[in-house]
Amino acid sequence: MLGCRSGFMKHKKESAPYVTGNHCMIHREALASKTLPDALKCVLQVSIKIVNYIKSSALNTQIFRNLCLDMDATHITLLYHTEVRWLPKGNVLKRLLDLHVEVKEFFKLQNKEDWVALFNDNSWLLTLSYLADIFEKLNILNLSLQGKESYIMDFVEKLTAFQSMLDLWIRKSKMGEWTCF
Repeated sequence: MLGCRSGFMKHKKESAPYVTGNHCMIHREALASKTLPDALKCVLQVSIKIVNYIKSSALNTQIFRNLCLDMDATHITLLYHTEVRWLPKGNVLKRLLDLHVEVKEFFKLQNKEDWVALFNDNSWLLTLSYLADIFEKLNILNLSLQGKESYIMDFVEKLTAFQSMLDLWIRKSKMGEWTCF
């Protein structure tokens, strides 16, 4: 492992103290989700709780699958999220958003009125959509930073381009233009 206390970085620093470490790019999405503003973090946590409620029970999963088939949904399953297995949150959120009508119907059948209310709340759905978009962009960035023949200069170039894109989105959103999302 690359640990700073007992792994590669500790041993490398002993022989070359000027070397700096960089946190693995794959794990940055996980770090980003831990530093979200409270309003976004709340929607993210509830979304994951909703998905895991449906996916954690074989009966719920089967009922939801049949409901999706009956409603001719674009997908028939949600993507399961765990902190242990690396599955991008953006994929989980996008699938939840794609199936939000079916999820709402499922919760109506389950008499889960609190969760039905969330899917009737346009503000909550817009926040979910925003999170799905942002995490999708982070996932695309992460994937572009992986693989063989990847060099630090490529990383810097891609990260600089991503930062420029974020700056553009901020400027556009301040002007009320949302077409870039």
